[in-house]
Amino acid sequence: MRVIFSDKIPATKDLMEKLMSKIKTSKLSMATRLLILTLLTFSILLGSFAIVNNSIGASASNEVEHINHANLARDFISFQHTSRGVEYENIEVYATVNLYDELHSIVGVAVIIYRDGELDYVVMNLITYEIDEWGINEQYMVSRFKSGERIYYGGALTFSTRDGNEFVDFNGTRHDRARFERRSREFRETARGRRNARERERTITASSPPANGMLNWSQILANHGSHNLVEFRYVSGITWNGVSGNGLVFTPQSTLNLNYRIRHGVNRSMTCGPTMVVNMLIYFQWRGFDRALINGSIHDTFERALHLSGWNNGTFFSRDRDALRTILRQQGYNYTMNTYGGNFNNFANSIRQGRPVLMEMHHGNWGHGVVVVGFEHFSHTYQTGIWPFRRYVTRNFHFLRVIDGTAYSNSSRFVDFNGIFTGINGACFWIH
Repeated sequence: MRVIFSDKIPATKDLMEKLMSKIKTSKLSMATRLLILTLLTFSILLGSFAIVNNSIGASASNEVEHINHANLARDFISFQHTSRGVEYENIEVYATVNLYDELHSIVGVAVIIYRDGELDYVVMNLITYEIDEWGINEQYMVSRFKSGERIYYGGALTFSTRDGNEFVDFNGTRHDRARFERRSREFRETARGRRNARERERTITASSPPANGMLNWSQILANHGSHNLVEFRYVSGITWNGVSGNGLVFTPQSTLNLNYRIRHGVNRSMTCGPTMVVNMLIYFQWRGFDRALINGSIHDTFERALHLSGWNNGTFFSRDRDALRTILRQQGYNYTMNTYGGNFNNFANSIRQGRPVLMEMHHGNWGHGVVVVGFEHFSHTYQTGIWPFRRYVTRNFHFLRVIDGTAYSNSSRFVDFNGIFTGINGACFWIH
């Protein structure tokens, strides 16, 4: 029987050789000797594993963080190119460079990405966990990051190296130490304020549910950009960060409510349901169904939807859905409608067919109506448990791109499908 030990643990090696010598010269049977040697070997190997694992775990946390940041930056740059139709054969992380504040603490990291012979870069803010800036084939910036000098960071486009008591920015302008330190403190305080505001916005409380579960693209990217992007789809005219269709403009309920008050001298609020109906018809009108809006007017259409839905300090989803059906029939259109509950695949299949979806979502006693126009699906596979009982687990993250009837109607708004909402229902429409 031959046993090989790691020379990285010499004390263990010497001990085992002495034990093996004693066992060989003992009067024990061969079967007993083999059993003892096997148990000793397993015990030492298990101990060695624990020692090595502990030493790695204690020293590699920064390295792991940089790996995550680097992967996120690479995926971000990859998405920027593919979304613009730019083809490439190879893209990989070339280097990561720490960025420091005036206290010599790491507040950011510059990730250099190699792409078919060209070098791009991404600057990640480690206070807000957001991407501050990025550049494509920016040779000068990349050369400065690669210079080997310690780089001090004061926010987007604010990089400096130190020369005695002066700081020299990337444009060659010199700044005295007091000025740089003031700028660095302002950057750090502003970044912390943004981070804290975002965390407050996403805190789950029953008293203010509308702000929760609603995300913009930068928040999704910050949390899931390093994960595997399984699939993303959008209906025509919609992108991940806004509206691309020429002439396609959705309307918030505040605009519709204000016009209603001007027309009738009556205030209306909590009109997300009728607003959802109007925005669905705006989309159909843009797709070429030129009678979708009553008299071509969003305000006439809103008043009709408000009446049909039986508004009473709010509406019910089933009545909003029926209001849309009635308006389509009155405008001379046939339609296809599919209704379903809270299954992400139902929403995804409708979007794959290019069909928008009316959706209601609930959190406690609060509800909200939106139009679903796209989705993003990420997955993350990781190990859990301890050796030798480790296993791989895959988590899926689903986000629906929505027109939510707020001031953000034409910008990037997503619903976390796996988030706080306790009830989700949908109604997919297509007219013909």
